[in-house]
Amino acid sequence: MELIGLGKSYGPETAVAGVDLAVEHGELIAILGASGSGKSTLLKMVAGFEGPSRGRILLHGQDVSSLSPADREIGMVVQNYALFPHLSVARNVEYGLRMRKWPKRERAERVAEMLERMRLSALGDRLPRQLSGGQQQRVAIARALAYSPRIMLMDEPLGALDKALKQDLVEEIHRVHREFATTILYVTHDREEAMTLADRVVLMRDGRMAACAPVEELYLRPPTAYAAGFFSGANLVPARVVDRVEGRARVEIGGRTLDTTCPVDPLGSPVTAAVRPVCVVLDPPDDAWALEGEVTDRLFLGDSVQLKLAYSDADTSGVVSCLLPATAPGLPGAVGEKVRFGFTPDTARIVPDDQETR
Repeated sequence: MELIGLGKSYGPETAVAGVDLAVEHGELIAILGASGSGKSTLLKMVAGFEGPSRGRILLHGQDVSSLSPADREIGMVVQNYALFPHLSVARNVEYGLRMRKWPKRERAERVAEMLERMRLSALGDRLPRQLSGGQQQRVAIARALAYSPRIMLMDEPLGALDKALKQDLVEEIHRVHREFATTILYVTHDREEAMTLADRVVLMRDGRMAACAPVEELYLRPPTAYAAGFFSGANLVPARVVDRVEGRARVEIGGRTLDTTCPVDPLGSPVTAAVRPVCVVLDPPDDAWALEGEVTDRLFLGDSVQLKLAYSDADTSGVVSCLLPATAPGLPGAVGEKVRFGFTPDTARIVPDDQETR
């Protein structure tokens, strides 16, 4: 599938602006973003529920931009499941096959196959109201996959589920993707879902594609401050390039300097040091960037402890998040405790400055 300059406007308002994206067969792409970023509008255009204002949608080389949803051979799973309440599980799964006029015997065989593969065989005669939320979502997935669509669209499919059930369904979707080798566009605002499921992540911001990269690359090497904060959960510390030598740079942060890799030019330009919470350490070594501060919040998370550390000096101030093992020696015990903290140069990702992320 390929999206070429795909955009959508509502009067003077632009919901999606010129998205270009090529999706490989069997790939799972997570479309991630905050509310209002344009991710669901993008999916609706691919599905055919919204007509694009500009651009094209190609499926296997065919321009389907003007085709109806039924003519695109696309399966869709939404947050509220959209099951027919008066039909049994088996009849729900069969529905798309009946609409496409599959022969009765082939329909029965396909429904039996889908129920077995989705571990629903014992529930075929039940109505949706007799199922748990997770079982209903599996029925919705089975129905969408039954007629072997060319692509599967999922719009916040786990948004209404509790945390434990959500984890079970994430594993289920991962299994389905692996076994069926189906091409999937998966819209979510949950970065953990995106990291667990996706081959690549499209990060949407204000209707534009802010980043598109494999999951590990986007997490470990975010291209911008927005990507670092939203997807990597990194601390964003204001900085400035003061010297450069062969791909490395000396960066000034809060009146202190550190030497690190830095793709940003020119000298003197404002940049952002993106540092993930797990890379912030207490009592850092001498070669680390370090500041004095105090604990403003302490949250026990089971295996780890999250600290909020406030700092302030003549040049800058802010709050840094730190994530440490719960068994680490010398953990601060209370809010207000003074600490020395920092990070080593190799754990700081220097990215272009973006004031809106702060």
